[in-house]
Amino acid sequence: MTIGREDRYFERVLVTRLPLFLDVRRWLIFAATLAGVILLFVLLSTPAGIGQQSAGRWPSVLPPIIAILLSICFRRVVFAMTIALIAGAFLAYGPEPWIALPEGFSKLIWENLRNEFNLYILAFTFSLMGMVHVMSRSGGLHGMMDAILKAARGARSTRIVTAFMGLAIFFDDYASSVIVGTTMRSAADRQRISREKLAYIVDSTSAPVAGLAVISTWIGFEVGLLNDISERLGIGMNGYEIFFAIFPFRFYCFTALLFVFMNTVSNRDFGPMYRAELRGLLGEVNGQRVKPAREPVMEEIRPPAEAPRRWINAVIPIVTVILGFLTGIVWVGREAVYEAGLRLSLLDPSVWLASFGAVDDDTSRILFLCATLGSLVAIILAVTQGILSLREATAAWLKAIPTIGPAATILLLAWALKTLCTEVLRTDLYLIAVLGEYLSIELLPVVTFLTAAGISFATGTSWGTMGILLPVALPLAHAMGAWDDGSSLIFWLTAGAVLDGAIFGDHCSPISDTTVLSSIASGCDHFAHVWTQAPYAIICMVLASGIGYLGTVFGLPLSLAYLLLGVGIAGVLRTMGKHLPETVNSQN
Repeated sequence: MTIGREDRYFERVLVTRLPLFLDVRRWLIFAATLAGVILLFVLLSTPAGIGQQSAGRWPSVLPPIIAILLSICFRRVVFAMTIALIAGAFLAYGPEPWIALPEGFSKLIWENLRNEFNLYILAFTFSLMGMVHVMSRSGGLHGMMDAILKAARGARSTRIVTAFMGLAIFFDDYASSVIVGTTMRSAADRQRISREKLAYIVDSTSAPVAGLAVISTWIGFEVGLLNDISERLGIGMNGYEIFFAIFPFRFYCFTALLFVFMNTVSNRDFGPMYRAELRGLLGEVNGQRVKPAREPVMEEIRPPAEAPRRWINAVIPIVTVILGFLTGIVWVGREAVYEAGLRLSLLDPSVWLASFGAVDDDTSRILFLCATLGSLVAIILAVTQGILSLREATAAWLKAIPTIGPAATILLLAWALKTLCTEVLRTDLYLIAVLGEYLSIELLPVVTFLTAAGISFATGTSWGTMGILLPVALPLAHAMGAWDDGSSLIFWLTAGAVLDGAIFGDHCSPISDTTVLSSIASGCDHFAHVWTQAPYAIICMVLASGIGYLGTVFGLPLSLAYLLLGVGIAGVLRTMGKHLPETVNSQN
């Protein structure tokens, strides 16, 4: 099979020999698109009751729009985010550059840089990458890949193994992205799986899984919000009971996970992902002219030729991180366990629920400490077996320093944009005010889902969207009668729509930290990851909206809704997808 005209068109459009910043066409496209989007929001604006400042008005959407359009037009995420932050600083702090720029740096950059949670996330990412480098240098990673490839004998089985690894690391989306991406990258390269497909699988099995998991770093935040709302509305249920009640209505998360596995098993792709996979079959897993978010330094950390390929030298550090994290969660949450009248037993599910509900911001610290412990274990294994000297093992760990620079920059800018949109300009309030004009009780779940998706996409934060929209949407649903007449279906649908819409927007947003981490861990160009993943996520969103949040309101049984979601995915893959060949003629 050959690469056709559409693939050469893709190469011609997205890759140019001229420096991107000198391409006048791209600037014209950016300017025209920005003008059109601004006009749309101006026409949709409802200024009455919103206020006269930039917060809550249409200019508040400019920074995320600028960041998204620039990243699409020029494929330079740092440049796009920086320009968006500068524009946001002028909107927030006035037109004088000597005031706006220093104030913007102080409030948006510096405050996020000194934030303890953010620092621990950066340190966790660096430490875990260092651990992976030591595992590679000692031969453990290669041994583990050899063992995995015995089960994953082809590209399809490798993708399936990757997806199941994402399900296995269910307790945290950050940990899932980094561990699965860095672990499976070598195996994916051997099977000529494009980095875009790897990043898609990693990203699609991180936040959707963590958001659904009963035991995860998300559960405390979600349950805490639901518990507060329940007390305010007098529902008579605690946060966990509400979480379980809305679990069947998490249509987007289940659809996204189902799409991953059906796409992987069917071996059918379409759009940009299909072209990326064809390129991967030619051996160009990352593209010839595409710069990944983190350039791998695998040549410098390859094991010595005489080093044994022992899979145990990789598995033990990874298991150390996972078990250490779970143990740390229980230890930090032990007071909540005792207050609930429980014995501290790792076999008791109630202990896990109480512990995860109590950790809050401590998760980032626990992740860092566990990654550091895993690094020490990896170094000790390599040194005690005589594979590496202490100096060689330490040098391999320190190779993570140059790789974390671009990652830290993108993450910091993403956090700064979140602060700008959610705390300063209040982009969320504007989107709620505009979309809230068209609500009716039957359309409340689907409109809530789309609103949450828009806020999360524009701000890059799923947790922030949940915290913003749950206290607004659920009281609104309650006031509109969603809890009356002996039926609470629309109330549960609305709650599920907030949680899933937040995850969808975060899943697609180029300024989302989990999207960035998935690109980094998979060694994939960030723009390429967003560009190839978006069509799949949007199709899942359309199916979840139409069949799930709209169909069930009008009487569609839940079991039939999920059956139709599966049929819809199969139909999309059958009609739009193209079966990937085993090989591609490189001459064509």
